[in-house]
Amino acid sequence: MSNLGASLVLVSTRLEVTRQGTNTVEVWEGTRAGAETAVGSLAAYQDWSYEETNPPLVRLTVRTPDALTGDSSETFRWEMPGQEVERDLFEHPLALFLSPGQVLAIRQWIKDPPTAEEDELLPDAVKFEDGRHMLGIATAEIATSIYALLKRGTEAYWDAQYSLKLTRTVGSRYAVDAADIAPLSIYQIGDIVAEANINKTPMPSRMQYKAERIPEQYPLGTVLQNTKFFREGGPWIWGWLKKPSSETQLTRGKIQITTEWVLGMISNFLYPIYGRGFLTT
Repeated sequence: MSNLGASLVLVSTRLEVTRQGTNTVEVWEGTRAGAETAVGSLAAYQDWSYEETNPPLVRLTVRTPDALTGDSSETFRWEMPGQEVERDLFEHPLALFLSPGQVLAIRQWIKDPPTAEEDELLPDAVKFEDGRHMLGIATAEIATSIYALLKRGTEAYWDAQYSLKLTRTVGSRYAVDAADIAPLSIYQIGDIVAEANINKTPMPSRMQYKAERIPEQYPLGTVLQNTKFFREGGPWIWGWLKKPSSETQLTRGKIQITTEWVLGMISNFLYPIYGRGFLTT
């Protein structure tokens, strides 16, 4: 049994069983000043709240996990928002095969359209110097298609954007895993699952199954890795970029912690790979 000082009287003690474990719940009654002093003496793993039930007296409720780890003071939930994002036409995966000179030429032609004779010669005018084809599609054909779309007023396209969000609610004195681990790093889904298991916030198996099967924008291990574009600003990694976590103070001595990962093709030139750092191009 706790001893929270002479200014508080223990009213009741009970056991509380939750999904995370078992708590010993003690309810104390006394002055607000006494309750605030008692809160300052609690351990990091103890959760608390108080309310005015019989002014000027207050009741202080203290939850102590039986394992004394603080885990049972925590609740959590996973989310996997999916949304459509409008992107510039030149951000399309096929458009990224074009050289900067080709992109500049197409933008110039939109502002100052070529003559009919020049328009017929467009495929020859925009092809790569060595005439290479990538994934079976000539870059000249890509440039021609993008030019045609722009002439018809299509300047953007819809893309799918997925993210994973973990929201935890803990006691304000909860000190376990207080550090923000590897923000702005590129994770694979296995890294996220492993980190979640260590922190005792396991991801639902269905959500993990779905995350593992989202198609890559650029299949790794293909000819794309050997192209000039892929090395410019790369290597590029298909993975989840971890955002810095945010914390929000709630009522009754609670803190809400939100961590989010966003899926995409991410430049390893700009962001390190979780556990591996920066690779060479």
